[in-house]
Amino acid sequence: MNTYRIIINPISPFATPLHSDTIFGQCMWLLKFMKGNEFLNTFINDIKENKKYFVVSAGFIDDEILLPMIPMHLAREEEIKTEFIKRLTNDEKIKSDFLFYLSKKKNRQKKIKIKELFNNPEQSIDYFYGLQEDKIDNFLDMLRKNEKRKDKSILKKESVMRNRINRLSNRVDEGALFTSSYTFYVKDVDISIYIKTNCFTIDEVKELFTNLGNYGFGADSSIGKGLFIVKGVKDITNEIKKISNPNFILSLSNYIPNDDEIDMEQSFYSVFLKQGKLGGEYATGIGSNVRSYVKIPLLMIRDSSLLKIKKEKEVYGKIEAEINRYDKNIIQSGQTFDIKLLIKEV
Repeated sequence: MNTYRIIINPISPFATPLHSDTIFGQCMWLLKFMKGNEFLNTFINDIKENKKYFVVSAGFIDDEILLPMIPMHLAREEEIKTEFIKRLTNDEKIKSDFLFYLSKKKNRQKKIKIKELFNNPEQSIDYFYGLQEDKIDNFLDMLRKNEKRKDKSILKKESVMRNRINRLSNRVDEGALFTSSYTFYVKDVDISIYIKTNCFTIDEVKELFTNLGNYGFGADSSIGKGLFIVKGVKDITNEIKKISNPNFILSLSNYIPNDDEIDMEQSFYSVFLKQGKLGGEYATGIGSNVRSYVKIPLLMIRDSSLLKIKKEKEVYGKIEAEINRYDKNIIQSGQTFDIKLLIKEV
């Protein structure tokens, strides 16, 4: 099994987040266009039978991942709420940009370089706690001083007004305004995507993602959204430090666990309901049914989750089959690219 790191630079706004299962799906469509329908059908059957693996991570800006919130942080969360309420009770003004920052928990989570965890997979739980403590201390300090938050963001999300065009009359429909949400990245930002596979060489992976960048990722690719260039592809198989008897994994993908993989009571994670949509030639639906482009909703564990494992495996998660009511061959990847860790619980 080889592990590759792909670095991409966006060159247009994105309408779709770089989720692992979405990247996987778009790669499958590209394989069909590049190698044919017969190749794709055989490849998907091999994936479902665990003969071949193509495990994809989400896209991580500057190769950084958010650390999960662990139980010891709950008291600090209450401290933040108490401080915030005290400021409001005293009728003090709080900057509006800070209120937006406060509203999202992920803004109070610490980021860490993925490479650092590859190189140092043996840690104590205090290591994760200490990193998060520093972040919360800085956050509380800003709140108490009511300092204007420095905007260090390297992406911005904006809603763009658009007109609906009637393709029969080739005119704009009256009263048919709608909005599309786009993510704009700063120039030359690096986004890392990791792949674990036993069936593609580094050159084949580079060709696949180069074509994806030229074609466009996600929604509205037909109008130039989701374009990127591949800055580089590197084989990092031998750069990941191997450890004996890992007891946790840090998930880098949206993940659907098998029953025998994770001790959920000892894990730190968040879940969400994902209702995917079909792409490629099925983007507008299958046959005449207008709702056939929608997949069956799946409950998934978000990336950046710290999960206690029951046993060591090379690949965690499953491929969900039959997730579309109109085509039983449609699949969705719930396998996760993971970092295996040995965490001492003190």
